[in-house]
Amino acid sequence: MLESRPVKTRLTGLISALLLPSVFLLVSCSGDPERDASLLVVQDAADKEILRSEDGKRVQISYKVNRPFPAVAVGKDEAQRLEREGWKPCEGGNIDWGVVADAQEKRLVHQLTRHWVRDGDLLTANMRYLSPLAEPVRQGTPPESSVQHVTILLDRYGASIAEVVTQLKLRC
Repeated sequence: MLESRPVKTRLTGLISALLLPSVFLLVSCSGDPERDASLLVVQDAADKEILRSEDGKRVQISYKVNRPFPAVAVGKDEAQRLEREGWKPCEGGNIDWGVVADAQEKRLVHQLTRHWVRDGDLLTANMRYLSPLAEPVRQGTPPESSVQHVTILLDRYGASIAEVVTQLKLRC
């Protein structure tokens, strides 16, 4: 079982995250980025960590939850909460569980990504299960762990959001 620990907070100049594939969570120019990102933090989140940029425009929230595969931490309830706050869901990207072999880390990554837009900004949540890399890698093989790693990334892109949405091949 996962244990809850105090939230760790650090200020950073630029927040960067390597996800498979690399994804950014962007937040509305109106409102508090940390509050918006917190809409995707579930009640049973453990090992929660919050990173903020010095200018306050970027926030990353990471946490872990116990969910049997293929359950999701950011599901219908969280999506409905976002929609009540004015976020619109996007189509495209990695909307179903995908599996990637990470040879460098010698692990198998089951990954699902969800996106939303509001006021020209984009919100993305990435959920992952990590397992030891076994040979051969077979599509459809479930992860060995029920620990889901969730990363929420926020950024205020303003007028350039349309370009970001296009680059991510989303339809919002």
